[in-house]
Amino acid sequence: MTDELVTSLDREVEEIEHENRMWKLVFSKWGVTPYHIVYEEAASATSNYLKPLGALVGLDFADDLAPRSLRKISGNEDDEIIRSYREIKANA
Repeated sequence: MTDELVTSLDREVEEIEHENRMWKLVFSKWGVTPYHIVYEEAASATSNYLKPLGALVGLDFADDLAPRSLRKISGNEDDEIIRSYREIKANA
């Protein structure tokens, strides 16, 4: 992994962290408690995040929603870049 790619990924991570801080300020200012959804959990074929989310807004989803059909769209190259980046950051 090149230094240029690591620097680019660092900038993206910093931007995401900045946006998260800004959203926390907005939520705090308006007295809103955010509902956290973790993508990897929500994307799971067995995830039923809709029921508790629906309850927050007054909707009742069935307990027996059809299983989701998932297909990973990122390639092995993406996985390798992520693995390498995490390894570099862990050893920094």
